[in-house]
Amino acid sequence: MNLEKSIEDRVEAAREAMQDIMRRFSLPGAKPVSLRDEAYAVLERHGLCYVACVMNEQVGTHPRNRGGIILEIQNVILKLHKFAKNRFSFDECARACAVERPHGCLGNQYEKVVQALAMKANGQLMPVANGSLRIFSITCSHTKEALRAAVWGVPCEDPELSQNGFVSKALLAEKDEALGKAIAHGISWRIIKWPCEKVWPGLIDLIIQGDNLPFAAAKLDTPLSICWRIVETAKQRMDRSTHEIPWSIVAEDVGRAVSASEEDIASYVEFVRHSSGGLDPPHVLRDVDEFVKTRRRARDPPAKVLERFSSLDFPPNVCVLWRGAAIKALMAATEAVHGNAKGESKYFSPNDISLMSGSYRQYVLQADEILKQACISLVSSFHLFLCVYEHVCSLFSFFIPFLS
Repeated sequence: MNLEKSIEDRVEAAREAMQDIMRRFSLPGAKPVSLRDEAYAVLERHGLCYVACVMNEQVGTHPRNRGGIILEIQNVILKLHKFAKNRFSFDECARACAVERPHGCLGNQYEKVVQALAMKANGQLMPVANGSLRIFSITCSHTKEALRAAVWGVPCEDPELSQNGFVSKALLAEKDEALGKAIAHGISWRIIKWPCEKVWPGLIDLIIQGDNLPFAAAKLDTPLSICWRIVETAKQRMDRSTHEIPWSIVAEDVGRAVSASEEDIASYVEFVRHSSGGLDPPHVLRDVDEFVKTRRRARDPPAKVLERFSSLDFPPNVCVLWRGAAIKALMAATEAVHGNAKGESKYFSPNDISLMSGSYRQYVLQADEILKQACISLVSSFHLFLCVYEHVCSLFSFFIPFLS
């Protein structure tokens, strides 16, 4: 390793070996764990990554984490509760990996994505100040976010974690010295130099997949994050000339990255193909995702129920609002309808969904029309508000000279 070389020269020296690793990663049946370790060795040999302890306040989450969903917000406090109960281990964080903040507009864009996520989280995440993030995590993101929640003191009613309705870092440090140190000083990260992501964008996916398999990090994946991963993988696998997508290869790629069964992944693929609102943008999936981010708890929709949406006898652009509303109702189910052993919602059964294009078809169409009219009314009301606001501002500016 020659650190006297410029970063450009180091990237060029590593190019051939890294391109071969990324080529092998793109092949069906690739072994992400061994390929990730090879990539780490190449990056270390050429001075393209290093290890440093970084304060939690300076660590964001990479926007491509979990297929673009970034974080499972409801799991952050659950992760902190696990640390408080089972004790924190720095050894388990030895795999923590992040990329440097990209220079210029791209780095600012990454930070804005994380800021927007925190704003949507209803107080469940630590806010992000402008210019505060030095690195963006690729692995250990929920661990990092749990530590950030403790640093900030997010609202929490769990007496094991909180005092006066907020997470207490003093209480957590008293319970576990190691956890207190991690909250106060952060953890060590393997940090990849920022140009590497630009030159080898697939490196992020390789590291995420290589981390998921041995450490079972994918157990935190939800149906939504798996669907997002399918969307992103489908875009990558789409033939640019014919726009055809090899869905069986997409399912295989996603199966390497998450712990869901082949049967469930097949169900999620069918949902994405026919009912999520397309690939760019997947408006049904995006709408549901925005809704879930605001909730402190969301139930997982069973894979077979999501798949059944794709079998409804409606064209793709018909009953779009109703589909989104039905999935939201499914995920917002109360304890009374929180049913099976996997903690999934039983608000709808697959048979219930099938009836929606059968005997209940007219009611579904009516419900979707009502939702359309409600959206139109909301937009009209907002435009009216803007007009009134502009007139008030104009009147106010007119009278200012007289008042002064």
